[in-house]
Amino acid sequence: ASSRLAVEDAALPRPGEGPPPSVRGPLYQVHKASTTRDGSAHAATRARVPRLERAMKPTLRIRPYAPADDAACKRLELVASQFQSCRGLVKAAIEHYAAFDAKAQQFAQHLVLVCTDDELGGAVFGVIAVAVKRANCCGALRKVGYVFDLRVDQSHQRRGIALALSAEAEARVSQAPFEVEYLYLSVNSDNTKAKALYSRMGWSLCSKRCLFFDLLSRPAALTSEARAAAGGVLRIRDTSEAVGKTADAYAGNDLCLEREELERSLFLSPLYLGTFALADGRGSYAQLSLWHSSFFTGFLPIRLLFPWELWRVSAPLLFVSAAATAACAFLKLLSAASANQTSSPYKSAALYASALITALLAAKAGRFVRWARSRSHFRARLFGAVHEGPEWEPLMRAVRVRISDEARDLGFTLLVMNTDVDAPLNIAFGKPTSARQRRAATAAAAAASATAAASEGEGAQHLLPAPSAKAQKKEEKAMTEFWHKSLSPALPSPLPLLEAQAFFDPRDF
Repeated sequence: ASSRLAVEDAALPRPGEGPPPSVRGPLYQVHKASTTRDGSAHAATRARVPRLERAMKPTLRIRPYAPADDAACKRLELVASQFQSCRGLVKAAIEHYAAFDAKAQQFAQHLVLVCTDDELGGAVFGVIAVAVKRANCCGALRKVGYVFDLRVDQSHQRRGIALALSAEAEARVSQAPFEVEYLYLSVNSDNTKAKALYSRMGWSLCSKRCLFFDLLSRPAALTSEARAAAGGVLRIRDTSEAVGKTADAYAGNDLCLEREELERSLFLSPLYLGTFALADGRGSYAQLSLWHSSFFTGFLPIRLLFPWELWRVSAPLLFVSAAATAACAFLKLLSAASANQTSSPYKSAALYASALITALLAAKAGRFVRWARSRSHFRARLFGAVHEGPEWEPLMRAVRVRISDEARDLGFTLLVMNTDVDAPLNIAFGKPTSARQRRAATAAAAAASATAAASEGEGAQHLLPAPSAKAQKKEEKAMTEFWHKSLSPALPSPLPLLEAQAFFDPRDF
């Protein structure tokens, strides 16, 4: 006999229903798996379905952001955005340089909500922001919203505040004057807590993103060929030409802005730093644009083995001590080498080499510290990659070298770029990261090898080695993910994944 258990509706607000009740809080109804008609049992599962029967604390309420909330929201961001590695020995957080809502104000339409506790004098314990724009989605231009900065104070977590903030924001942007049909957001792939919340609210994965970054402590040099070709890379002085190339390349692609909006919001923005391109005269072309990504936010170190404040206060003393130690070690090694020169030439040579290595490392560390102190900005971001023709890959590498040098000269520390794991651009920027890309690259290499072997009468094939399981796990952990959700019955259900060549709006990060 079979049994079927009904799953209760989550009772989340639907488009057009208005804002949700201010009294919300999640409970979870656990259902066991049933057996099928033929008697075979499913694997034991637990379906967690949000129920909003239990009320949030009556003194908690959700309201629009006000300038007076700036300091409280920055504090939330500083605590909630902390990321760590090496079991907490290395820790950093996001710091706001301007007003908390400055990033949202880049968009003509935006919404920022906060959750306050009247019992504690109206203190802010949660915040969420939505940036609204008109972009391509599912084959048509629609109102889309990018959700970001969902933060809840640790003292008020597990009380349904994040769920209520998300539901309230969705309900408001689905109505006039926003009338958003589609929402998307980004989340770190290892943030299981946030992904569980989004999944319960009906969000689904739409893209896995990989991150490329260059530390600009020295001139970029991917290959000698790329460095040589970088001299031919030109800066596009005519903004309309850069807009036209970008708009044509991404026409109809997911999340691409209208041409007028692309020009007004990105290419005429004070954060736009230029577009660089290279053509080979035989139909191949590559182009990248540069964006100031640290104007509103940056990374604040929290801990590096010891609290960062301790390093900051003691840095001059530590630097002087390290220099003195290196000098003493150098002199002692030279003295020992001279004493052993006649008795043991091999030992003397080893001591001389140790002294030289110590001096070189100390000099290198000093140059790096001097360079780091000279940096005026943290990160620049690449966007709007355009490539065409059969030989675009070496051209793109040359453009990357040229634009890295430009960012370095402008005082940036890092150059970053996010792409879909299946984007062809990844091959020009490094090794293939996704299984699909690895198969495609392996097939291409095999075909090229087979063609060469046929012409030369040889049968050898050179395949790309698959990365180790450890390397794949590391790549997966480093990825960010895009999740999306439909707010309109006009969109297909289920929503399709974003295209690998979807447009990446640099304002989103």
